[in-house]
Amino acid sequence: MPLHNKWFLIFGLTILLMGGWECSEGMGKRSAVEMGEPLIPEIILQSREGVPEYTLNAARRITVDDTGAVYIFDYDGYKIHKYDAQGKYLHAFGGKGEGPGEFAHLTSIRAENDRILALDSVGLLFFSLEGRFLKKVEFSEEVTPDHPVIYADGRSVGRLIVADELKMALSFRGLMGEERDRLASYDIREFFPEIKPGDDFFLSNEHARSYRYDFDAEGDIFWAATDEFTIYRYHDGISRPLLTAEYSPLSFPEDLRRSMQEMKSRIEPPLFAYVPDHYQMIHHLIIGPGKDLWVYLVSRERTGFLRFSEQGKLKAFHPVEAEFDMMQAVVQIFADRMYFLVPQRGAFKLFAADLPD
Repeated sequence: MPLHNKWFLIFGLTILLMGGWECSEGMGKRSAVEMGEPLIPEIILQSREGVPEYTLNAARRITVDDTGAVYIFDYDGYKIHKYDAQGKYLHAFGGKGEGPGEFAHLTSIRAENDRILALDSVGLLFFSLEGRFLKKVEFSEEVTPDHPVIYADGRSVGRLIVADELKMALSFRGLMGEERDRLASYDIREFFPEIKPGDDFFLSNEHARSYRYDFDAEGDIFWAATDEFTIYRYHDGISRPLLTAEYSPLSFPEDLRRSMQEMKSRIEPPLFAYVPDHYQMIHHLIIGPGKDLWVYLVSRERTGFLRFSEQGKLKAFHPVEAEFDMMQAVVQIFADRMYFLVPQRGAFKLFAADLPD
């Protein structure tokens, strides 16, 4: 079964949506919640016009090693750029190609002890922290998940379009790239009814249902569909609900919706666009220190991070005081800091905020 991801973002729209609403939540229905410290991201690294080492055209994902050095994967050219903890450029490695240490379609990176793991569409590559190529584990078929997360042993979980099934799937994969399990899936014709079996297609689906996911130190996967507030825990091959709560989706601005409808009317197959009535509710789901689960919620009741214990108990709500659109940022946690990668056209900004105790 070919598993090529035909999910391409044709156009993106940035909506500034900050702040939070007073409310409360719990299991099934909302109950009292403690207001936690706000997260205040501060810029630590950004593009510098005219300086090639700081000019990344399509920054996609980061990882941070034990020294605090930051590695940024640039989708344009498939290079991995390394900066020290103070933001000084050190070196780059990788690149597009078929030679040793080169990538066919790089999708994610992870720093693990003294190595960098790089997940490519055709294999898993290992590098030293200095960028020296060590080895490659070849996959039996090409797989291109979107924003996968990588285990220390090379397994991964990510979302992708299964083109021949017309499905969006959340897939758990082994070291050889094989699908170990499919945690969830849905028919993309729910959002793109015009698509027929056998069609080639490219989707503008940033506002359609997707999945958010991460895993803990024991390898359990925590995941959620973006259009409802139910968090699942995948353990021993079974997904069980960990927590659920009732929230109301935030309506999409009517003027923006009209402009997207106009744009949709001008495009033709194989391009397809989805015009939403509401924003998706869950935009980030991350495991932090102490196995706390951080879930970024956008709803009519509140917008910000809900922080849960590993048992699903709500600990606090943390608003985010940011100068950027949280729905467009790539958010990850390393050690006791939360990092916010904000891609821009031909540029990027990287922010960080210390996590509260």
